[in-house]
Amino acid sequence: MKVAVIGTGSVGSCLGGQLLKAGHSIKYGSRNPSSENMAALIQKQPGTSGAAIADAVDWGEAIIVAVKMPPEDAGIQAFAASLGPGAKGKVVLDTTNATTPFPECELRWQQATSGGEVLAAALPDSFVFKAWNTTGVDHMHAPDGSAINGQQLAMLYAGAPEKKDVAEELVRASGFEPAYVGPIRYARNLEAIAELWIHLSMKVMGQTDEDWGKNFHFQAIRKV
Repeated sequence: MKVAVIGTGSVGSCLGGQLLKAGHSIKYGSRNPSSENMAALIQKQPGTSGAAIADAVDWGEAIIVAVKMPPEDAGIQAFAASLGPGAKGKVVLDTTNATTPFPECELRWQQATSGGEVLAAALPDSFVFKAWNTTGVDHMHAPDGSAINGQQLAMLYAGAPEKKDVAEELVRASGFEPAYVGPIRYARNLEAIAELWIHLSMKVMGQTDEDWGKNFHFQAIRKV
């Protein structure tokens, strides 16, 4: 599958690299596709390429969003517009957590909805999912659980049921065991899990005094 990864930071480059290893084609989208960061990433991952955001979206059959998403509706809507018309009819997997600035790093509790739902509303002709947002990037590099206890890690994801198979394929290709929880309305639950992970991972964030470090993962365990 041709996958456009919007964002060249730690999450985007990790997921792009994992999917590349699994046999997918990767094009990174950036506001500055001629940057040194983009050039270094493409050199590190032979076979990938870079482009402006809308051009990458036009090329891709599926889109992964891995940027710093602003917490306010207008910022999320502006990002959605930057994808251009090429997002129409495509699966868009949102990895982001639209939190307030450091050190509070809190969710959109006052708005009573999630960043994923706002993004989906701004892309009514796309199939938006929330995925990969409930863990740290270290575990994206080691979805086999080797950084924790060696147990295969599950990845909760939510979004359009009619395209669940596409999202599941990409989540599985990234190394995680897919765990679908329902439509995009459940992005608010996944983002709440992510907020807890963020706050526990570093004592200076949020209101808890607990400091678990980053070597933990909220795991889905079920009998099937």
